[in-house]
Amino acid sequence: MNKTQTLPDAPAVPVRRVVNAAVIAGVAGTTLFIATEAYAAAFLSAWAVGGLLHLGAVATLVAGGIFAIAATAATIAAGRLAWQAETHPDNN
Repeated sequence: MNKTQTLPDAPAVPVRRVVNAAVIAGVAGTTLFIATEAYAAAFLSAWAVGGLLHLGAVATLVAGGIFAIAATAATIAAGRLAWQAETHPDNN
């Protein structure tokens, strides 16, 4: 007995994503905004941790590098989500 079901609102043919200049500008703007916030938070977090724990300059820079890696991951994730949201056919 086959118990496979299809979703009632799933399209039979995959829809194409909309890509134009406005979409690319929206994705770039969103990604740059998130990147600015993420890297500012990483820099200020490293500065705060270094000051609170009385770390030296090298240790503070290492903490900043670790926070920058997290900021980069957040920026990439936000860029991917922005691309999916902006190019989805239901949003255009």
